[in-house]
Amino acid sequence: MYDGIRRDWKWDYQTDTRYLYQARLVRDLNLSPKPVVDQLAGDEEEWSRAADVLVLLAVAGSDEAREGLRTYVRDGEHWARVLESVADSWPGEWWEDLGDVARARIGGEEDLPCPSSRGAGSGSRCRAGGFLRDPRWTG
Repeated sequence: MYDGIRRDWKWDYQTDTRYLYQARLVRDLNLSPKPVVDQLAGDEEEWSRAADVLVLLAVAGSDEAREGLRTYVRDGEHWARVLESVADSWPGEWWEDLGDVARARIGGEEDLPCPSSRGAGSGSRCRAGGFLRDPRWTG
């Protein structure tokens, strides 16, 4: 199962939702999400697939998946994209306290470029900078 997440070959990232099936398998088979958390350290495709599965596992009740992603926001290379994913999927109380971490990591940048692998055009901007301007975080 874990290798299937690591080596997944998607043809269309906008319509392929196999990460939902994979998350359900991990949950239904009572597998540990730890190997998926470890995949966050992988290459561009591997960490992205792992993050997609972990976001859903956390929503389904996995504290280990939730804490793995929260730790990745603090320390991981692609933290802003993971923060966007959790902000889109999780209740605010699960991620809003990461505002100070995001402000420190973003280094004063207003916007971050969005990667085209997520379906955004190369000129579009991510919302991580918008999180930093949110009145809940800026007072």
